[in-house]
Amino acid sequence: MRSCRVLSAIVAVMLATGLSASAKVCTLQDIQDLPSAQKPAVDTSKSFSNDHWAYKTLENVSKKYGLMLGKPGDKFDGQAALTRNEAAVILVNLNGKIEQENLQLSDSEKAQIEILKQELQGETQKLVGRVDNLEGSVNALKGSVTNLQASDKKNLKYGFGQDMKIAGGMQTMFNGSIQRGDDNYAPNFSIPLIEVNVSGKLYPHLNYYIQAIPSRRYDSGANGILGNAFIATDIIPHHTIQAGQTRVPIGYEGPQSPYKYDTVQISQISRKFSAYRDTGVKVLGNWKFMDYYLGAYNGSGNNSNDTNTSMDMIGFVSVKPLANAPKLGHMELGGGVQQGQANPVGNTALGTLGTRYARQTYNAYGRYKYKKFETVTEYATRNGYGAQGVKADGFYTNVSYFVTPKTQLLARLDRFDPNRSTVSNHITEYTLGGNYYLSNLNLKLMCNLVYVKNDAAKDAERIVLQAQYKF
Repeated sequence: MRSCRVLSAIVAVMLATGLSASAKVCTLQDIQDLPSAQKPAVDTSKSFSNDHWAYKTLENVSKKYGLMLGKPGDKFDGQAALTRNEAAVILVNLNGKIEQENLQLSDSEKAQIEILKQELQGETQKLVGRVDNLEGSVNALKGSVTNLQASDKKNLKYGFGQDMKIAGGMQTMFNGSIQRGDDNYAPNFSIPLIEVNVSGKLYPHLNYYIQAIPSRRYDSGANGILGNAFIATDIIPHHTIQAGQTRVPIGYEGPQSPYKYDTVQISQISRKFSAYRDTGVKVLGNWKFMDYYLGAYNGSGNNSNDTNTSMDMIGFVSVKPLANAPKLGHMELGGGVQQGQANPVGNTALGTLGTRYARQTYNAYGRYKYKKFETVTEYATRNGYGAQGVKADGFYTNVSYFVTPKTQLLARLDRFDPNRSTVSNHITEYTLGGNYYLSNLNLKLMCNLVYVKNDAAKDAERIVLQAQYKF
C-alpha cells in the first residue's frame, strides 16, 4: 500500500537522522522540512471545516485508535479548519498505524477511509514523491558513510586503541638566591619538567596511559624518562583500578600533578614522603561523600626493580562532609597509612643493597574551599626515615585567594623535622607569592618569595619565578 510505503520511508529517515521513530508520527511540517528539489505541496486555499465529513471522519477514527498528532490542540480543536495537505499527512499516519498494529476497523470506517484515500490521492502522491527523493539522498549518504568508515579504519588511532589523546606540558624556572643557604636549592635557570602523555581506550572499560618525561636523563635510574605507565579499568561502578607505575596514594599534595601546585615547590613532607611513583596496583574509589585509595607496591620507587620480597601496602581515605551543601563550600578531611620496608644504598662496587629496615608513614590533612578562598593543612610522620628507627615529621598550612579570576595570592608556612630525637634541627620555609593564569588556565605564571630558617645550618632567601604550559 502506498501510504505504508510513505510511513516506512519517513520512519527510515527518522532512524537515519537519529530521531525517535517509535513514539512519533509525521506532521505536515516534517514533510515540508524534508530536503527536496520539489516545492512543498502546500495549498491552504482548499480546506475542510470542522463540520465537513472528511474532518469528522479523520477526527473520529484518529482519536478512537490513539493516533497522537503532536501538541494537544494542534488539530481537531473544533475551531480551525483542516487543510487538504494536513488531512493527507494525518491519513498517511493513520494508515501506517492501522497496518503496523493490525487494527480491526468496522465496515463503515473502512468505507470512509477508502473514500478519503480517493479524495486525497493527489496530495498523497505529492508527499510520496517528496519522500522518494529523500530516500535517494539517504541511500547516497549511507554510501558516503560506508566509504568514510572504511577510510577511518586506516587512521593511526586504531593502532593504539580508540580515543587516543596526546597531552603534556612544560615548566621553566628561574631561582634567584638573595642569600645562599645550605638547602641545596639550584640557582639560576632550569627546566624542571617536560612531559608528553599518551592515553586512550583499548576496549570498553579498559584504558591505557603512558607518560614520558624528556627533561630527565635516560640513564638516571629512579628519575628516568618513564613517568606514569599503567593499564586502567572502570568496570566496577565508582571504582578505577590501575596496574603499572603510578603515583603512590599517600598524602594530599604529593600524589597530585605538578601542574596543580599553588607554589613553585611543594611542601617538605610531600617532597620527602609522598611525591614519587612506584610499580604496583592501585584502586581508586569515588563516592559522593567519600573517596578512598588502596595500593600494593614493590616499595622500590620510580623505574626500579623490586629489591626485596615485601610490598608496600597503602590505604588512604578522604571524606566530603559538605557534599550535600555546596553553598557552604567544599571540605575534605582525610588520612592514611603506608606500611613497608626499605633498602638503604649499599656498596655499589660489591653489589650490595644494605640492610633492609621497616618503614611506616602516617598522614592526615584538611582542606576547605569557599568561593575564591582556599586553605589546606597537612601533617605527616615517618618511622624509618633513611634508616631504621629514625622518626621524622612535618606539616604545612597553605592559604590562597583569587583576587580576580586570573590572579591568585598565597601564603605558606612549612615546617619539617628530619629527626625528632635531635634537638634544634627544624627547617621552616615561609613562602609568599602569587599566580597569574592565561590561555584558559593552561598557561600559569608563578612568583614565590621564600625564606628558609634552618635551625642546624645557614638560613636562605630566594625569589623563584616559574612559567608552565599545559597542552
